[in-house]
Amino acid sequence: MEIVELTANLRARKRKGIKALRREGLLPAILYGAVPEPLAVQLDAHSTTQILRRLHGTTLIDLKVEGRTHKSLVREVQRDVIRGNLMHIDFLAVAMDKPIRLQVAVELTGTAPVLQLGGVTVMHGLSELEIECLPGDLVSNIVVDLASLAAAGDSIHVRDITAPKGIKILSSPDEMLARAGFVEQEKEEAPKAVDPAAVKVPEKTKEPAPKK
Repeated sequence: MEIVELTANLRARKRKGIKALRREGLLPAILYGAVPEPLAVQLDAHSTTQILRRLHGTTLIDLKVEGRTHKSLVREVQRDVIRGNLMHIDFLAVAMDKPIRLQVAVELTGTAPVLQLGGVTVMHGLSELEIECLPGDLVSNIVVDLASLAAAGDSIHVRDITAPKGIKILSSPDEMLARAGFVEQEKEEAPKAVDPAAVKVPEKTKEPAPKK
């Protein structure tokens, strides 16, 4: 699988605050997991944003800190709620000889033959699957082919797919990934015919004759 390289420096927490780092174009982050102790680090905000933007799915990262490379995964990303800029990243360091559990995206591919019939749509189920594997066997996503959806009512469940080599799927086998179904059309009720004879016309009240 693709491995991305990022370079970080140790962050001196007491010298500068988080806001000061961001003003200098630096991105605060933390590295934890398969390391003796969590490391507070900082990266170049612009280059890190550009690299992470190109990533597709779950990707193993070579995070270089002070000359040492840590195999890691992006565990959590914090963004500015208004601008969407990266504010902080949590990196999880992993040991290459120990299995990890994580969520990977489901990618639906191909064209379902049932769509040629018309009036049918493909509904998506789970968007992520929980898997277990060694870091070296990690895949960015699990690909699900829609070619088996030939008729309305056909579905694809977790039990129907074959996991890539080295991957163990932990999600329930009964979970649905995709299903073909008819498009629901709302029926507009036709206005009821009105019988003119049944319509009651209010009687006019007679005005009193003027006094002579």
